[in-house]
Parts: sequence; C-alpha cells; structure tokens
Amino acid sequence: GGGPGGGFSDEEPAFVPVTIAYDGLNWQYVGMRFKGNSTLISSWRAGGKKLPFRLDFDEFEETYEEIDDQRFYGFKKITFSSGAKDDSLVREKMGGELFRDAGVKVARSSFYRIYLDVGDGNGQVYAGLYTMVEDLSNKFLDSQFEDDSGNLYKPDGDGADWQAFNENGFVKKTNEDEGDWTDIQNAIDALHASRSDAEEWRTNLERHFNVSQYLKLLAVNQAIENWDTYGLMTHNYYLYADPSDGGRILWIPWDLNECLLPSRGGGMSVLLNEISDRWPVIRFLMDDPVYAAVYHQELATFLDGAFELEKVSNRLEMLHDLITPYVTGTDGEVWPYTNLSNDQAFTQALTQGNNALLPHIEGRHETVEDALSSLGFGE
Repeated sequence: GGGPGGGFSDEEPAFVPVTIAYDGLNWQYVGMRFKGNSTLISSWRAGGKKLPFRLDFDEFEETYEEIDDQRFYGFKKITFSSGAKDDSLVREKMGGELFRDAGVKVARSSFYRIYLDVGDGNGQVYAGLYTMVEDLSNKFLDSQFEDDSGNLYKPDGDGADWQAFNENGFVKKTNEDEGDWTDIQNAIDALHASRSDAEEWRTNLERHFNVSQYLKLLAVNQAIENWDTYGLMTHNYYLYADPSDGGRILWIPWDLNECLLPSRGGGMSVLLNEISDRWPVIRFLMDDPVYAAVYHQELATFLDGAFELEKVSNRLEMLHDLITPYVTGTDGEVWPYTNLSNDQAFTQALTQGNNALLPHIEGRHETVEDALSSLGFGE
C-alpha cells in the first residue's frame, strides 16, 4: 500500500478492471492493482511509472458473469515485480532458482515485456521489463503439493515474528471464511514449549512444523544474503499447513528482489549468533545443538551444490544477456518506465559497484566457508 507522499499503509490498493492482451488473445475485466510498500512508494515519489502490480483474472466475476473463473493459462492471480532496487533486474528470478535448486518450494517466475495503453490516444507504450511471479494461493499449491486444501498464510506485523500467536499477524490466503488457525497456533506453542528435555521439544515441534525444510531455507537465505526477511522483518514469507504432510507448517520464501545484496545496517551473520529472542524461530533452533548441526551441514551442501560458483556465475551471465535487449538500447526501457538511473547501472550490474552480483557470490562463498571453518566444520 501507501500512496503518494504517504507512509506505509495497511490498506491494499483497490482493483480496477483492465483488458489484458497476450499472444493474440484477450482477457476482459481483469482486476489490476499496484502492490508493495517501500518499492511502490520509492518509485512513485521519484516520478517513475514502472510500478509493481498484481492481476486477478476473475476479481470482477460477480459483476461480469462472462468471466466466471477466468484464468490466464491456468493462473487466477499473478504478480509482476518491477525490479526496483535491483539494477540487474535478475535477483527475483535468480533467488527463486537458487532456493528451488536447493530443494525449497518457491514461486516460479519468468521475464515479461509489458506494454500499456492508458487510453490517451497515444496507443501502446513500453512499460519496461518485469519479472512475473506466480501467486502462491492457487496454481502454486495445486502444482507443487499433493493436496492444495490446507491453510496458506501471508504473515505480517504483530505475531509474524512468532513471539506469540496473534491471529492478525497470519492473514489467510486460502480458507478465508474458516476461523481456524490451530495449525499455526500449535506450531508456535510447540516452539515456545519447555526445552529442558531437548529431544522431547524437537519431537513435538516437528509434529507441527517442518523444521528440516526451514533449516534448509535458512541456509540458502544466509548464504546468498537476503536481509529483507524474517530475522530483520516481520514479512516476506508464506506458511502452508500441508495436509499431505500431516498438516505441518511449511515455510516458503517470498519477495526476493533484494536478495543477493549486501545487507543494509548490519543484516544477519551466517552463524546467526547475534539474533535475539525477538526472532524465536531462528534463535531457538540455533540454540539447539542438533538443529545447529543440521543448519551447518545445509550451508556446506548448498555451497557445493545449488550455489556452486561457476554454475551460478554462468547462470547470472546468461540471464543478464537474455534480458539486455529489452532493458537497454533501441528496444530498452525509457524514463519514466524504468527504475534505472542510467544504462550503465544495468550493464555493469554483474561486475561493478557495491552491489555487483558476481563479486557478491564470490564473497559469500568466502564468508560461509570462513564461518564453517571457525566451527571446525568438515575437519
């Protein structure tokens, strides 16, 4: 949310009906609204028009019966990330690939060129290169889980830090009409139960929360450096109570446009020693020697596997080359439909500057290796 000149808002922007054209086909009365907080506000204040947005293909089905259950190739909802705060425009896509390659369930994404016709008589204008990210509340559940009938939560604000259960912090994205939060409530209760018998605590926690998958996710998160996330922020993740896994809570990363970036104002270290009880999921797991050992092993596995240096470097260069013609040059982005200060910001995004991606992943390898060797890991 948030409007021009304003701060963050709890209110989501309103949907408006638009027509979507793709590959010779048209979709009528599609719901479109802007999305995001700081990303949206910073672009708006700068006078930019390349804004992140969201589409819902049957948002207006009650008004227009002919679009009942309208879908875009099976998708009901899709989000479009504008690449704000990412001069490379590949972080959202690359971050998702790294999590997925490591075995973490995450939204799929792809690049799209967006054209707008705002009805002013000037026809279509190129609105820039976006990363389309699937919405987690429909096809994602259907395609990546055996059973898509569970509760999907998008945590935010009070309660989303897991210090104590707060219904308001766990916004339902499925089963919205059912007032039942027992799955997440049980997981939080189990996390905060007495740890005097560590084995009993772990057994009970794992009954309600998929801990091993969370530790894998956390290892990826800390290795690549992703600071806009739990441990510093009470948002940017989803939870799914997976019925095919006994209703256990699975943690799902979200909004990766600021991953693979040096952290602002300290961030989080690889070994997470500085994380306080303010973030009990991380602190309590890291305080348990069994879970800490699993986390350290996941770091090592990721470094040699999904995060293998040459493989990731090649993939970054491939993605950069793929999108270059649609970002710079004659068919590239033009102000106000860009978030780039100049063409060089994009062309040098992999190799030069404080946030350059290739030196970043090399540096992260060294940082993680140093952290693991400080523990005598692998000796």
